[in-house]
Amino acid sequence: MTTRQTVIDLRTNHPDWTLDKIGQAVDRTRERVRQILISENLEQRSTKAAYSRLPAHLKKGPPCPKCGTLVPYRERSYDSGYSGGSYPKYCSAECRPKEETIELTCFYCNKTYVLTIPQAKSRQRRVANGRYKATYCSHSCSSHAYWDVVHGKTPNDFNYNLALGPKGIKRELS
Repeated sequence: MTTRQTVIDLRTNHPDWTLDKIGQAVDRTRERVRQILISENLEQRSTKAAYSRLPAHLKKGPPCPKCGTLVPYRERSYDSGYSGGSYPKYCSAECRPKEETIELTCFYCNKTYVLTIPQAKSRQRRVANGRYKATYCSHSCSSHAYWDVVHGKTPNDFNYNLALGPKGIKRELS
């Protein structure tokens, strides 16, 4: 078998091999292997090198844990000028497990709102640690509850320090 035919066989049977590795196997230089592959219209790059140069939208990520299909790359762009992307864990919304939810009641407006269990536990931990005073359905309700205490519309059940303003600035009480 000629060197040319050996190079062709090695490229087709071992697409992940580099030109250098093929050259060592046939006792030729990397450049000579490249020339042979060009003359035969074969890919000169190894599969790893060819894959690394693919545009991001053509690459596939790890397999989906539920169905096993390769997860496509997802672009994200934000108004702030950031653009980028990543490989999500699941290939589609159908494969993504549904998170269990829990209904809570807003302390200020008494509306019920739905959170996932991890979100609800996080808020309840913050209340227990003293970082939050109560759980609210929105930032607006949280602010209204604070300002109702400041303006004397509701009692100060949460022991807000009224000598400090909302950003920790000391203010005069009238």
